[in-house]
Amino acid sequence: MADRLLIEVSDRQAGTSLLLEQVGAFASLHHLPVQIQRDTELALDEVVSNIMRHGYGHDGPYRITVELAVKRGVLEIQVIDDARAFNPIEERDPNTDRPLAERPLGGLGLYLVKRLMDRLEYSRRGDQNHLVMTRTIGDVSES
Repeated sequence: MADRLLIEVSDRQAGTSLLLEQVGAFASLHHLPVQIQRDTELALDEVVSNIMRHGYGHDGPYRITVELAVKRGVLEIQVIDDARAFNPIEERDPNTDRPLAERPLGGLGLYLVKRLMDRLEYSRRGDQNHLVMTRTIGDVSES
């Protein structure tokens, strides 16, 4: 069983669709609970879409690398890109206590990612953003 999955995303539609398809296959191979698979797909879709839309600011091609690994009961997801520097951890969470009509547009996606994952780490290395997201999966044995 492959403990790692490495995916290169280079365009918006096909890249995102292929990413989510491969994440689903990886989750099935590792017998990940359906909720963890869905949370991972949602978090990755949000992060990769934000990189494309805000980091690059154009329609591609993009250079985004996504790596998934299962290590000792933890799913580790690395997202590396060469878009403009952006640390999602430093983004302030939106005020969700205010009525929806009074809130500014945007900002909920990263808030959601922070809630879906157990931990996020960010670093800028040279001209690349490195985001590591982890989610505890516990002891997932083969069926």
